[in-house]
Amino acid sequence: MGNWALLGLSIAVMGYLLYVIVHPEKF
Repeated sequence: MGNWALLGLSIAVMGYLLYVIVHPEKF
């Protein structure tokens, strides 16, 4: 289960970074 948690966390971080890049005016 540790691998799945790490995978989900990495996907969440990548999605957050992508959102910040697409919407920089909100930060």
